[in-house]
Amino acid sequence: MMMTTSDHDGEALNAIRMANAELKAHKVNWEEVLSGKHKPSNNDDEMADEMVMEMFKRAFANTNPQKGFYQFLLNIEAWYKEKGFLTSAQFTVLRRAAAGQRRA
Repeated sequence: MMMTTSDHDGEALNAIRMANAELKAHKVNWEEVLSGKHKPSNNDDEMADEMVMEMFKRAFANTNPQKGFYQFLLNIEAWYKEKGFLTSAQFTVLRRAAAGQRRA
């Protein structure tokens, strides 16, 4: 959600749209989340993992496998699979690559 505070309108809008997609996938709305009516479940982690893996899929599709950036994405993916999370910087790189904003 911190990306919604970005000075770059495209990043902020993308973060809001991703959050809205997550809410829709869970069949809840902002009012339910912010009021505490919706309690996260174990499925939330599963949904987040599916979203990240889909982002990796799109990022790899947008990246030339012959370039160093592709290997960089592979390293980020390996980190995610090992540790179960991404740093803010890693997520930003992944999000941009998935959106086609970084071509290599």
